[in-house]
Amino acid sequence: MSRYVVTFRGTAAGERITNVVGYVDDNVPGPLDGVTVDSISSAWTSNIVPRLASIYTYEGATAVNLDNPTIGFESVAGAGATGLSAGSVLPTFVAVRVNWSTGLRGRAFRGRTGLGPIVESETTVANALDPAARDAWQTRINAFLTAIQGISGGTSNADLAVISRVVNKVLRPSPVTTRILAGEVDARLGSRVSRKP
Repeated sequence: MSRYVVTFRGTAAGERITNVVGYVDDNVPGPLDGVTVDSISSAWTSNIVPRLASIYTYEGATAVNLDNPTIGFESVAGAGATGLSAGSVLPTFVAVRVNWSTGLRGRAFRGRTGLGPIVESETTVANALDPAARDAWQTRINAFLTAIQGISGGTSNADLAVISRVVNKVLRPSPVTTRILAGEVDARLGSRVSRKP
């Protein structure tokens, strides 16, 4: 099984924007190849980037092996893609909050990612996502997860994963990876800083 940390890189109004996810693939016993990382990058640009504000420009993805950090790949598949949501943009630290579910209880088995920048028209006066915008984001998250799973021939062998270095208050010498089963878009806005992939 291959375990990777994938970082998606972009810019918005001169500011660097990064998002981090874990990735596991049972079909790949050794290092991922560049084609696989290109597919991960394409899944991001096809499903997530179009919902971002138009000031966002995608630059590429980096995948680094969790078990051997000297192994990694760069991908520029989809580089230059821009967000398609037009209008007044919220401050770049404000983001759509996605909660990752693994089916297991406990802090070590939950993840959260902030996606942004986003436009003001997608929010309510209560600093929350408009219900229609939330549904649209949820559709994108579901499609992104499906696209990732499809990388290994449409099986469940490839998935996003939560990566935990501390489990039950114990620091593990090797990080624990737990497959993500679903991503839920929170009605509340959050920070675009990824708490944990």
